[in-house]
Amino acid sequence: MPLLLAICFFASGATGLVFEVIWSRLLGQVFGATTPAVATTLSCFMGGLAIGAHLIGKVMHRIKRPALWYAGFEACIGLYALAIPTLLDLAITVQRTAWPADDSRFIVYSLVRLAVVAAILLPPSAFMGATLPLLAEAIARSGWGPGKTVGMLYGLNTLGAVVGAGAVGFFLLPWLGLNLTNQLAAGTDIVLAALLVALLPKFGQDSSASEAPPLEVEAPVPQEDEPSGILGGRARLLIAVVAVSGGISMALQVLWTRGLSMVLGASTYAFTTILVVFLTGLAVGSAVASLTADRDPAPTRRLGILLVLAGIFGFMGTRAIDQMPHWLQSFVVDPELTTLGLNTVHLSFCSLTMLPATLLLGAVFPYVVRGLRPDAGLGATVGEAYAANTIGAIVGSAGAGFVVIPLVGIYTGLCLGHTLHILLGVLLIVREQASGTTRESRLSHGFLALALAGLIWLVPPWDVSRWSLGMFRVSVARVFGDEAAQIFGRLLYHRDGLATTVTVERSDDVTLLKVNGKVDASSHGDMPTQVLSGLLPLVLHGQAEQVAIIGWGSGVTAGATLSMPVKRVKMIEIEEAVVEAGRFFADVNRSPETDARMQIIYDDGRNVMHSSDETFDVIISEPSNPWMSGAAALFTEEFFQVLKSRLKPGGVSLQWIQLYELSPKAIKALLRTYASVFEEILVFSAHPTSNDIFLVGSSKELKLNRDHLLTAMSSPDRMTWFQAAKLPEPVDLLPRLIFGRDEIMAWVGDGPLNTDDNGLVEFLGPVDLLHYADSSAELPFLDILDGRRQAMVEKYTRGWASGGRSMAWGMARAGRYEDARSMVAGGEDPDLIWVLDRMEESAKVSILDEGLSETDPDYRRVAEAMLYEGPEAAEQLLMDEEGLANRSPGHQLLAGYIEFHMEDLSAAITLLQRAARDQAYREGMPAVDYYLARALVEWGEPAEGLEVMLRLGRRLQRAGQRDQGNWMRGSSPRGR
Repeated sequence: MPLLLAICFFASGATGLVFEVIWSRLLGQVFGATTPAVATTLSCFMGGLAIGAHLIGKVMHRIKRPALWYAGFEACIGLYALAIPTLLDLAITVQRTAWPADDSRFIVYSLVRLAVVAAILLPPSAFMGATLPLLAEAIARSGWGPGKTVGMLYGLNTLGAVVGAGAVGFFLLPWLGLNLTNQLAAGTDIVLAALLVALLPKFGQDSSASEAPPLEVEAPVPQEDEPSGILGGRARLLIAVVAVSGGISMALQVLWTRGLSMVLGASTYAFTTILVVFLTGLAVGSAVASLTADRDPAPTRRLGILLVLAGIFGFMGTRAIDQMPHWLQSFVVDPELTTLGLNTVHLSFCSLTMLPATLLLGAVFPYVVRGLRPDAGLGATVGEAYAANTIGAIVGSAGAGFVVIPLVGIYTGLCLGHTLHILLGVLLIVREQASGTTRESRLSHGFLALALAGLIWLVPPWDVSRWSLGMFRVSVARVFGDEAAQIFGRLLYHRDGLATTVTVERSDDVTLLKVNGKVDASSHGDMPTQVLSGLLPLVLHGQAEQVAIIGWGSGVTAGATLSMPVKRVKMIEIEEAVVEAGRFFADVNRSPETDARMQIIYDDGRNVMHSSDETFDVIISEPSNPWMSGAAALFTEEFFQVLKSRLKPGGVSLQWIQLYELSPKAIKALLRTYASVFEEILVFSAHPTSNDIFLVGSSKELKLNRDHLLTAMSSPDRMTWFQAAKLPEPVDLLPRLIFGRDEIMAWVGDGPLNTDDNGLVEFLGPVDLLHYADSSAELPFLDILDGRRQAMVEKYTRGWASGGRSMAWGMARAGRYEDARSMVAGGEDPDLIWVLDRMEESAKVSILDEGLSETDPDYRRVAEAMLYEGPEAAEQLLMDEEGLANRSPGHQLLAGYIEFHMEDLSAAITLLQRAARDQAYREGMPAVDYYLARALVEWGEPAEGLEVMLRLGRRLQRAGQRDQGNWMRGSSPRGR
């Protein structure tokens, strides 16, 4: 094979995969990321491949110079790619025209979408589909055998696709963006075509065939200048095999992608890694098969064995997937782990799962072509086989997404695919009669394979709780480690939906919603975020009637929104299983799906907003993290522009953004992007210690109006929602106001925006998961606000008097101690000043119970260890002596103090609260309330900590001890 031709076909495979990725992303921006939309794009692309392969096969016998036809098709692909942006403008127009006003026109809309995508993708993909048959014919005319020719070409093209997949996912899109990458791939195809036209003008002429050595296969000589159809029972069987195997393989890719993304995270990098490994197996398997297929005397039997082994090894890889979160945790806890190291771990997991099976599946196509005996023209045979394989792949991918996953789930779907591979192999082994083996031998081998297939269904299925641990979040892996399964608790619900896998788990009294392994909502810690995202924009608007919400979550936001006097709420949720899981949160969301004002649409939020002309008073967008594939499209400049265009005059948009595990660069890009769209912006934190923030944008002046807030809080029923958001008083919302647009621009400065083209945060975020793994990190811009929040209140609110005791107490309850101190004059509020002094000091209050020290040697030994050796040694003694920590309030105080210094705040709070239940002991030992208050504040509950410290201060004031230092030395209630 000429080296130039090999290089060109390798590069063609790379650009073809690049085009598939780019065009899918571009069309996704128009039609959304729903399964029907993605399946439509993939089916049209692969359908074009099949059409091109089939049509070129029909006319191959008339083509004198196939290599030059190949060059012409490559040039057409490159030129067409340059026209894609213009064609997308047409698609946008058709999309908006065909958008259904209600469900009755959805089928019509789906057909229009199919027609538009087909019109855009069929021509270039048909050209791509014709390239393999053309080059196969050209090489065959130079004397190569069919198996070797097809195997090498298929392997080279697939290996090129591997390089293309890795390059586009890891380098080209992050560095160049969509448009430049598209232009680069188009230019590469055009250059390839020019090189072939210039250097190989006569390659592949029919005259070369007369000088070629005969192919070493037995077949009847075809009539000259006539295409030979693929006739005979075995030929039809092999065509069916290549179609069915292609369908199963594509279904496995879809299912493996869903299964492994739960382990690796649903990022573009994870999907790229999965695709690279899958294609690598096919490429290497095809290349190896090309060396043996033409010499194999029984290719059909060998093909059957390959399929049986593919099913067995495929199942072995599948069965390991639910163990991988624990394996991943053992790697990511290493503080020295680098991005390269983490990517290597991901690559290893994907290889373990898929590589053995895909190596075997890569050999299928060369062996099928060898078994077909294509003496009438290799190009025609390859075209027909390739078309059948591609059609099978279309059916397999669509069937996996639309039928298998919704009906039986990911794991059962994988087992079904592996079983079908084994059964297909058994069929070939039993039917093959030309291999020289006896009928009894073939049957025995077939029964053995069937027995192995049966074992697949006897092995216990995945442990869903383990599979969905979400160890791709490095912070979770490092904080909880092997105890994550216990932390997340008992599995209540699991469903593999069309778009995502949804689980609900309960631990103690907390219910957690997990989407693709990541906690996206809960009934406890996330309540302030979920409630306030519904209430805040309506309070800021003042008179909202029409509301749209993107993302159901736990349903709490919808419930809070419906507690306000709105007329209609339009909920847009991409995954029906998320809404179904909401019933487990009925105690906190109050079943908003039953409210007559609620309309639920299952579709992509961007697609609905982009396509419909409907406008709203308030739009609430609360998708998952901005680095996750799919959700990332809801954080770009273009989407923010869409949101702005769907607001009524004076309308308000709220964007929830999770800042945890993001770098300052990514955070600044998100804020800078939002500020580039909205003229007026306010930024709120969801809770004083939360890393969730709300960007509230509008075209009108935005101010937090006290009267609007008082009106909202006037309803007793609605007040329960505010209390769930930890807002017992109107003034408690003020500390959550961070700043406005002026301060955003001063902080973020100049820099890139997050756009559809560059996907900046989508590609930064997965890397940040490792480098910014502290999920409890402070908001990066809060430090510059300390002591300045009164200025923010004066600038961005209306109706609150400057300063004052009430506002100062609100700041103190939020843990904003410097701001609270700045709002009260020197002696105006001695209670508050005393509490602030205690919260900000580093003094140590004695916890030693002298009575216990004299009467309990175990207590004395632990106390001395704490004093002289440190908390680690003291904690070990506590663990060695079972039950010591809870013998008495004094023991609980000592143990709580040790856990406080060990930074196990949950354990410290539990122990100190137990000690505080004994009122007499608590009043005699001020350290109980002192350290309980400090632990609560550090745990992220400053309001509760303030109440405990205030309780201590007032008790000391009554005893005349507050202004004396001797209370810090504690007391000695002997004998307790």
